Amino acid sequence: MRFRGYTLLLLLVIATTLMVFTSMTRVMEGFYDPSARRCGVNMPPCGPGSACLNGYCGQAAPPRIPEYTGLPVYP
Repeated sequence: MRFRGYTLLLLLVIATTLMVFTSMTRVMEGFYDPSARRCGVNMPPCGPGSACLNGYCGQAAPPRIPEYTGLPVYP
């Protein structure tokens, strides 16, 4: 019975440690940039040439690959 109690205590300590560690080292997902302009409901709209993407103003045009990249292309 003592072994089972120590095992449960150890698992509880490990779980608590992991929860505290993950809350301390939380990584923001997405492309958060503190200098970016915010947009959305009850916020000013983005300027011309940009669109509201996930609450931040970003480029409306999709990125494009340049015509010549210097890499060989084989059929």
